[in-house]
Amino acid sequence: MILSESKKSSVSSTNLIAMKRTFLIATLLLLIVGSAIALLNHFILSTPVHHQLNSDPRNSGIDLSAHYQYYCNPSVLILNLKDIGNDKAPADIFRAFLQASNSLKDKNFDVVVLECRGNPKFKLSGKYFNKLGTEYEQQNPVYTIRTFPENVMNLDGSHAFGSVTGGVFGVLKLQMEQFGEFTNAWYLNDFTSKN
Repeated sequence: MILSESKKSSVSSTNLIAMKRTFLIATLLLLIVGSAIALLNHFILSTPVHHQLNSDPRNSGIDLSAHYQYYCNPSVLILNLKDIGNDKAPADIFRAFLQASNSLKDKNFDVVVLECRGNPKFKLSGKYFNKLGTEYEQQNPVYTIRTFPENVMNLDGSHAFGSVTGGVFGVLKLQMEQFGEFTNAWYLNDFTSKN
């Protein structure tokens, strides 16, 4: 049976309306899901970190954000150092990092990725990050700074810095040099070359 031109036009127009409606519904669902994911990251990770950092006036000028990997993988935390004030020293940035770990000490992650301006640089085990957060208020920060590099991994999982052994003064010197290398590679090289 051959459809008349008016019936063909009516069927085409009905199909077009159904396709537009389906597209609109799919777009709204994507928008709702995306908003829910963003809100989840905001309330679970960003809010505690920002609250902790903003409670210490020494952190003014440090922009450190936290979110899940791809915003939906809760086993991987991304800490992104977006900006630092010109008056900030590596000790200020590390203090803010430790405060962020303290604000998330009740969360469990497999891995924590350290980024600078959205570029992944290093990673830590989630267990070590949790330990830093738990010990933040009682651990000597100089000890934490000295021993931190030996817990830092490259993105491929290999150790970025080795363990240091030897005499006390030699070990202290090498540990502090490693911490300096770490801060340069994590953010200082990026900020000094792009400011």
